Amino acid sequence: MQRDTVIIKPKIHLAMSMVLLPMIIVFFRPTLWELVGFFVVDSFCYIAMRPFEIPLFHRYFPKTRLFFPDVNPRLFDIQDFKERMDMYRAMAEFPRQRALYILAVSFIKVIPGFAYGLWVWSDHYTAIEIILKGFAVCAFTFSYGVGMGFLGYHNQVSETLEIVHRKSNWSEVFRAIDPLPNESMFKLFEVLAMLGVLVFWVGMICLIPFEGGQDSPWLSLLQILYLSGFGIYFVSQIHATSRRQVTQGLESLITYLSREGKPLDPRGLPLSTNPTLAFYQKTFNDLVERNVANEQEIHRWILRKAEDSRYLQLGRVTGLFIHDLATPLTIMGLSLTQLEEKPNDQAVARRYVERLRFCLQQISDFIGNLRLSLRDSTVNAHQASPYLAHQAATRMLSYLHERPAYAKLSLRCDVDPELRVSFPQPELNQIILNLYSNSVSNLLEHRVENPSLVMEFHALDAQHVDLIVRDNGTGLSLENFQFITEEAERLPGQEGIGLKLTKRLVELYGGSLNLTESEAPHGSAFVIRLQQAQTDFTPRDESRDMPGAAGIQKVEIARIPVEASQES
Repeated sequence: MQRDTVIIKPKIHLAMSMVLLPMIIVFFRPTLWELVGFFVVDSFCYIAMRPFEIPLFHRYFPKTRLFFPDVNPRLFDIQDFKERMDMYRAMAEFPRQRALYILAVSFIKVIPGFAYGLWVWSDHYTAIEIILKGFAVCAFTFSYGVGMGFLGYHNQVSETLEIVHRKSNWSEVFRAIDPLPNESMFKLFEVLAMLGVLVFWVGMICLIPFEGGQDSPWLSLLQILYLSGFGIYFVSQIHATSRRQVTQGLESLITYLSREGKPLDPRGLPLSTNPTLAFYQKTFNDLVERNVANEQEIHRWILRKAEDSRYLQLGRVTGLFIHDLATPLTIMGLSLTQLEEKPNDQAVARRYVERLRFCLQQISDFIGNLRLSLRDSTVNAHQASPYLAHQAATRMLSYLHERPAYAKLSLRCDVDPELRVSFPQPELNQIILNLYSNSVSNLLEHRVENPSLVMEFHALDAQHVDLIVRDNGTGLSLENFQFITEEAERLPGQEGIGLKLTKRLVELYGGSLNLTESEAPHGSAFVIRLQQAQTDFTPRDESRDMPGAAGIQKVEIARIPVEASQES
């Protein structure tokens, strides 16, 4: 048999019994057997009504079958948003409906008791007096029972909502609910319950002196104090229980927020059917939802920026790839043209086939290393020789600039052949080639007298070295260098795009490219700062760099032989 766990609580029954029994004695003055008979009749009606009370309630309020008095598993299977909203509203209205239903049923239950009183006490009181007194006694105790039951049903339904939310996630429903409009109805019912207790309590007190007679003033005073104590207790209990719902709910909220090391549930808290508590819970849920939305937006922003950065980096790598392939492809095109013009000249064929082979090898090395770099961004596995990069760039330039003016150019490398840096060799070749190519183009275009280009190095510490590329050309201002490499994403005619991409490539592998003041009156000095590879190389003491002393090997390529056929 189904049982209502709220109305059978011992605390409520004990309080009502301790008040109901003295009031029956005060107002009707029954004998012991009359009092026993009254309670037998009343208890029989209560027991007889119990099997029909909850089914009858379900008949009038069918939606309550899913959550009262026990939770039906079908409640967890509701997925439609509208049905969930209807169910929440049914749960929110249930405490008031159930409390009023209990009040009506309670008055029906006492009808046989009233009939018994009319039959037993008719010799002492009129029927109207018995009915009025009985109604006053019942109304006083029932007002307390209705108020406490109303709050108890709110606790019960709120616990049910918590179970449902934990299993089925009703956050969408709680997000759409506005608890404030229900607050006035909640407070009105609470106030009416306390007002009913007060009104009938005052009525009982007024009847006690009249019923007590003139012979027992002290007994009447004792009865007044007794009923006054319970009247105050009833009102204070209803008020305290209502406030306790809110305070305990807030305490549980604080406890939930104070959990260390446990993330907040993004679904939020289940709402109570107490409107005041539900307002605070919904406010917390809104804050959690905003926090989650902000985190998602930050996450999307980071992903978007990362995606943009990746595409930007891919674009730079692609631009550098196209830019750096232009030089060997140009040489290959020139070589093929010479082979087509002089197909029978074996000497020319050998020379240009060697150039084709060299350029193809440079392109193959560059593409292979680029693939490795895209797959594995670690640079520690790479070691490059600046000296070899100088040799490769010098050879490439000798192929590219086939005219007498280039033969006057002095190219010098003041870098130890044993020096190694943490950098891929093909990329370092391209960097040195780009810097050399820019300088050589400037020197030749402006017909600088005694053109020279030198690469030096300076050891900063055991981890870093600076490679310095100097020329005596017209020079590049620091302002223009920064404009080319940092600020302008697109330049008119794409001037300086090679220098921009060269700087990006150096930075891609953890280095830096900057412009410093040249020691010569004119010209530029580019500083490439790289990480030195972990080798046994030790920079020599510059104070010992004297003619004839053992030191850095200087490679003089002051005159690059140019064939007579090329000069024509």
